[in-house]
Amino acid sequence: MTVLTTEGEVLTCGSGSYGRLGNLETVDQLYLEPVELMGAEDVVQIAGGFAFSLALNKGGLIHAWGRNNEGQVSFYILIF
Repeated sequence: MTVLTTEGEVLTCGSGSYGRLGNLETVDQLYLEPVELMGAEDVVQIAGGFAFSLALNKGGLIHAWGRNNEGQVSFYILIF
């Protein structure tokens, strides 16, 4: 589960496999904990899919974490 608080903090709990909790570990969490990868970001929106999550901050930067077996949390930039 991924939760956005009214203060702009992102919290996660649940299965830790594939790094889906954003805390650089793969252990499960029973209680909501802050996403360590983001620090003190001011997040305005979150989204998620199968084993990954996304968070958009006020500055327009998208943070992504979790499973990336099909490029869900990263992408390639083609320059012509």
